[in-house]
Amino acid sequence: MMPPKGRERCQSLRPDILSNLPHNVIDVILIHLPCKDAVRTSVLSKKWRYHWCRRTELTLDESLWKTREDLLNPTVRFREIIYQLLTLHEGPITKFTLNIVHLKRCPEIDNFIFFLRNHIQDLVLHLPFGKRYTLSSILFTCSQLRHLNLHSCSIYHPSAFEGFDKLISLELCGVSTSSELLESLISHCPLLEQLVLSTTEDLDRIEINAPMLRLFSFTGDISSICLKNVPRLVEASLLGDIEQAESLDFAKIFESCSALEDLSLNFLNSEFVAEEGYEVPTRLPYNLNNVKQFYLPDILLVESYKLSYVLCLIRSFPYLEYLEMEVCDEDDSDTDEESTEESLQPETLSDLTFNHLGEVQLGSFIGRTSEMQFIKHLLANSPVLERLVINRQFLDEEPLDTREEIFTENGRVDKDYLKYRWQPNECNLPRFDATEFQKKLKGKQMMFVGDSISLNQWQSLTCMLHAADPQAKYISKRIGGTSIFTFPKYNTSYLMYRNAFLVDIKTENNGARVLELDSLSSAAQWKEMDVLIFDSWHWWLHTGRKQPWDFVQDVNSTYKDAPRLTLYEKALNTWAKWVDSEVDTTKTKIFFQGISPDHDNKADGHPSVFGHGGHRDLDCTHWCLAGVVDTWNLLLSALLG
Repeated sequence: MMPPKGRERCQSLRPDILSNLPHNVIDVILIHLPCKDAVRTSVLSKKWRYHWCRRTELTLDESLWKTREDLLNPTVRFREIIYQLLTLHEGPITKFTLNIVHLKRCPEIDNFIFFLRNHIQDLVLHLPFGKRYTLSSILFTCSQLRHLNLHSCSIYHPSAFEGFDKLISLELCGVSTSSELLESLISHCPLLEQLVLSTTEDLDRIEINAPMLRLFSFTGDISSICLKNVPRLVEASLLGDIEQAESLDFAKIFESCSALEDLSLNFLNSEFVAEEGYEVPTRLPYNLNNVKQFYLPDILLVESYKLSYVLCLIRSFPYLEYLEMEVCDEDDSDTDEESTEESLQPETLSDLTFNHLGEVQLGSFIGRTSEMQFIKHLLANSPVLERLVINRQFLDEEPLDTREEIFTENGRVDKDYLKYRWQPNECNLPRFDATEFQKKLKGKQMMFVGDSISLNQWQSLTCMLHAADPQAKYISKRIGGTSIFTFPKYNTSYLMYRNAFLVDIKTENNGARVLELDSLSSAAQWKEMDVLIFDSWHWWLHTGRKQPWDFVQDVNSTYKDAPRLTLYEKALNTWAKWVDSEVDTTKTKIFFQGISPDHDNKADGHPSVFGHGGHRDLDCTHWCLAGVVDTWNLLLSALLG
C-alpha cells in the first residue's frame, strides 16, 4: 500500500532546532559571538531576528572601520554604529569593550558613555596610541562599575566625585592624569582588589590607599610608588627605571605589605647613579615574613646599586621558598655602569642565608665566575633546597671546552647510550662525513630559526663538525639574539636565531607586548642565508606567566587571544608567503623542521631526570647529545646532496 502523497516528504523534514532553542540558550550563544556576527544571526529565523538587540555585552573593534574613508573619518563611522545601537538595542548593556588602538585618531565617544552610565559594570576602552583622547567627566557618573580598563587617554575627575563604590579592578595604561587625582581615584574605590598602572610620565610620589587590594602591577618610575595602606596585598609586580639610587626607598614602598607573598621586580636597563659615599641599606627595617616567591627577570650579578637593593630585599624575606632569576649579560647592557661595577665579591653574599628556600630557577646561564659563585653560595646556604634548575640556552656562546667542563656531569652514571646510533625506519643513512659537509657549504651560511628545538639541532651540528676536527680553529660569538659558529678553514658559518614564533613580538610605548601575526622584521637577515631551517610550535601553547605577549595584532584587528592553532596557522601563512615572494629557492634551500612532540620519556633519547642541570624532573621535550638530534643532521646532510 502506497503512503499518502506528500507524506514521505513531510517525514523527511527535520525539526527547526535553531528556532526551538530556549531564549536563555540563544543569549549565551550571542554573548560568545563577535558583535558583527551576532547581528547577522537575525537571518536564521523569526525567533532570532533582532534577538541580538538584547545582548548585555558588546565589543566594537577596528574591524568595523573597513574602508580608507572610515579610517580617515572614524567619528562618522562610529556615529553610524552608535546610532544603530541606540535605535535597536533593548535593555541594559553591562559590559562594553572598545578596542581601536591602531586607528589614526579617536572618535567622539562621550555621548555613548553617557548612554551606558546607569548600567555599565565592565568598561574597556583601548584608544589610539597617538594623541590621547580626553574622557569626559561623564565617566565618573558610572556608579555601577566593577571593572574599569583604560588605555591611552587622559582623565580628570571632578572635585565632587564620591568614588566607584563597587569597583573591584582598575587598569590604567598610558593614561595621563596628575598624581593627586590618581591618588584620589584609587582611595575612592573602597572594594578595589586589582590595580594595574603603567605610565611613562614623571609623577610625584603616589600613595596607594586601597585596604582591599590583593594584586598590584606597576610599570614606570618605581621610586614614585608608596604602598601606604594595602594590608591584604598578596601579589605585586614592579617594573621600571630608576635614575637616582637615593630616591628608591623600599622601606616606604612596602611599609604596609605584611601579607605580601609574591613579588616580581625588574629594574630594566636603567643606570643607577648616586652621590659619592651613598650606601644601600643592607635590609629593610622590618621583615616581610609572608613573602614566599621572588621573581627577578633581569639582574646583573656584579657589584652595583641594583644588586644591593635586590639583596636588601632578599635579606628581609626570611621565609622565601622560591627564587627565579634571569641573569642578564653585562655585554648586552646599554648603560655606562660597566665603568663602576666590579665582579661579585664573596663578602657581598656572606650574610645571605636561605633557610626555607626549596626551589631556584636561573635563566640565561653561561657559566660566568659570578654565576658559579652565586650557585655555590646557594648550595652551601640553603639547607632545604630540593630543586635547582639552570637554563643553559645561552651557554652556546661559550667555547666548547668551557661547556664540557661545566656540564660534563649532571649525575648520569651510565654511558652505554653514547655507543649507539639512531637509525630511521626503512632508511639506511650513510655515516656523517664532516669534511664533505663542510666542503658542500664552503663559503656559505646556514641558519636555524626557531625555539629550543632548533637550538638543540644547531648545537648537535656544531659539536659534530668540531669533533671531526678538534684542532681546527673556530670562532663562537653572539650578536643580539643570534649565535654564530664559524670555521675559518672552510669559511662556513652556522647561525642560530632564537625566534619561537617566527613572526614579531613588539613592545608598544605603553609597555604592551603585541604579537604581530603579519610582521616578519627578522626576515631581512634570513634572506642573506644559503640554507635556512625553521621550526615553531611549543611556545604557542604557553599561557599565563610564560605567555610573552599581551595582545595579538592581525592586520588591522587587535585582540587579547584566540585558539592557539588559529594563531599558529596565521603565523605560518605569513612565513610561507614570505618564502614564496622573497626567497630565490634556486639559490637558498629552505627546510621546515616540523614538530618534536611531547610524549613519554625515553631514557636513551631524552635528557630525562638528568636534564635541566641534572635535577629531578623529566625533560621529555629536548634530546640528548649525542642522540636523536644527530640523526636529524644526518638527514639534513643527505638532503643537501
